[in-house]
Amino acid sequence: MYGGQAISVRCLLGALMLVMAHATSARAECAWVLWQQADNLTTHEVEGPSPQASYKTVEECIRRIDGEYRTVGMQQTAWNRSAPTEATVMFVGRGQTRLFTFTCLPDTVDPRGPKGK
Repeated sequence: MYGGQAISVRCLLGALMLVMAHATSARAECAWVLWQQADNLTTHEVEGPSPQASYKTVEECIRRIDGEYRTVGMQQTAWNRSAPTEATVMFVGRGQTRLFTFTCLPDTVDPRGPKGK
């Protein structure tokens, strides 16, 4: 590796370690919320994201996402697990295509953005 590449790799690794340390502390200190967003790709309507349930640990929230997969079973057209804490289900039928996204986030994060005054 050349000098500049080695520095870039070290910077990247350092940043990654900071992110992981923050994620670990967030995991230990807060509750987790399962959020759901429904996107109708045919009509372009979006519902949510809206909170579905709260859990004491991220592992409990992830198990709920796993349960959603088992609940929808063979009804879905596609299932994508983009991360342990996020999954998307696609349904095609009755002239519509819909995506449902399930995401576990710390209770300190609201994916709807800041609230107005």
